Amino acid sequence: MSKKDRNLSNHKNKKKTLLISCMVLGLVCAAIFALNKSNIPETNSKTCQYELDNGLTITQVGTYTGPYLEDASDEEVANIMSIMVTNNNEEALQYAEIILYTESEEYLFKMSTLNPNETVVVLEADRKKFDQKN
Repeated sequence: MSKKDRNLSNHKNKKKTLLISCMVLGLVCAAIFALNKSNIPETNSKTCQYELDNGLTITQVGTYTGPYLEDASDEEVANIMSIMVTNNNEEALQYAEIILYTESEEYLFKMSTLNPNETVVVLEADRKKFDQKN
């Protein structure tokens, strides 16, 4: 077998290996998605439009059920208050706290590094449950 034939054969083998690797990776991703599909967080929100003095806008208020993502603990929580916030500033937001009040409760939200025109869901910092009737 000539050197050219060996190089061609090696090239074909690399293509086959790459194709098989991509197929295996696709199957792994599909399996992970299927397993995690049952763990998709549940939200129950109401649309609103609260423009704050600091250039932020609250566009949804509601509840969240699923893994608590704010502190990377991934602890399961149920019906805690959540808000959706948009940064309407021309610069990135480094850090902000928002406190919302109901008749009977105070809710604290902390966020950091929010780019201009970016929207994020923020979970209540103390994991307080929210009754949407208030």
